[in-house]
Amino acid sequence: MRAVIPPLPFVSGHTLLAGYALLTAYRWPLRVVALVAFAEIIYTKLFSSLGILSFLGGLAVAWLLAEGWRRAITPE
Repeated sequence: MRAVIPPLPFVSGHTLLAGYALLTAYRWPLRVVALVAFAEIIYTKLFSSLGILSFLGGLAVAWLLAEGWRRAITPE
């Protein structure tokens, strides 16, 4: 979509998925895989493609979704 409509999407789907997996994973294998993927995404977004804004947007959305998930599963 960035090739056709440059400002869209506003958030990185890769960051969103890896960040959400990292924030919501219960078991260590998924956390390790998500951390490795997240490290690669950080490198690519910040140093290779200069997609800092989409990275930060994806990270913010991942955090919001993870917070919503935590509130949904936490008994009151």
